[in-house]
Amino acid sequence: MLFNRDNKGKEEMKSILGFIFATNSFDNLRTDIILAEDDLRILIGSDLFKAIDTYYHSADFNQVDEQDTHRQVLNELVRRIQQPLAFYAYRNYACHADLTHSDKGRQIHVSETEKPAFEWMIERDDQSMLAKAHKLTDRLLTYLEENKEDSLIQEKWTNTDVYRLTRELFINSAKEFEEVFPIEGSRRFFLKVVPFIREAEQNQVLSVLGKDLFAELKAVILSGEITSDQRELIRLIRIPLALFTMVTAIKRLSVEVLPEGIFQNFIPGVQTLRAKNPSPMEFKAELAGHLETEARRNLIVLQENTSRRKAQAEGTTYSGQNLLSFNSSDNKHFRV
Repeated sequence: MLFNRDNKGKEEMKSILGFIFATNSFDNLRTDIILAEDDLRILIGSDLFKAIDTYYHSADFNQVDEQDTHRQVLNELVRRIQQPLAFYAYRNYACHADLTHSDKGRQIHVSETEKPAFEWMIERDDQSMLAKAHKLTDRLLTYLEENKEDSLIQEKWTNTDVYRLTRELFINSAKEFEEVFPIEGSRRFFLKVVPFIREAEQNQVLSVLGKDLFAELKAVILSGEITSDQRELIRLIRIPLALFTMVTAIKRLSVEVLPEGIFQNFIPGVQTLRAKNPSPMEFKAELAGHLETEARRNLIVLQENTSRRKAQAEGTTYSGQNLLSFNSSDNKHFRV
């Protein structure tokens, strides 16, 4: 566990969560910290987490040496990992702490000076803690990226299969994803959807590009030697790819994992005071439908561009089909 060195877990938690009482018991948080650590291991890799945990419990931790930049990086990395862990763990623990679990079942404590918080207060506090936990996770991932030349980070992070796989994608960073769809620059969210990006590449993009062009573009992305023509084609690929990825993410991930604010940005009326309060499932279904329509429209644009390029390479003329030309004003259907 990356807490409670020298039995100072309570002080460590208080230093991160300034709003909690100093009298809070650290032992009550142990299980939630363990669960939060399990989730973070999946994100940054078990090997890196284990190495940092070993360093935290070693005699070298927190020793000041201005000449030893490697130790400085590791000291800071411990803090960067502890911060989101504390917020995730305490948020989960607080759900139980709000109630008294007695031999008579679950009850609430009420006194002349203390009353239970209103439900809207608890919900707002939960959302605030979750948002901070996500942002602190992004700060951790940013720190890893900024210090990827450090020997331990290089060995345990940049040389891992998960990290290398992201380099092979048509969208291989949160910044590139952000250019198509706003995810608040979240590396945390980007790493979550890497499997969905690969899935969309295979299910949507491969059939449009064809195996040869698909492999050719993958190779130039890895090499970094991209011509202006290839760069424009990759830009066209990223638009439907990011949108199809978001459709899958919205369908499969919980609302809490998705970037904060995407429903407000893409569904009119969500933020109005008089708006009906749809369920998260209704939100997700409506947004996924909007994005899938846009994704398929941009996939057609990519297909047209690819067909035109192929015709030019073969010395032939390509005439794109206008589906609207088949429409009949007397018929609500259309023929293809």
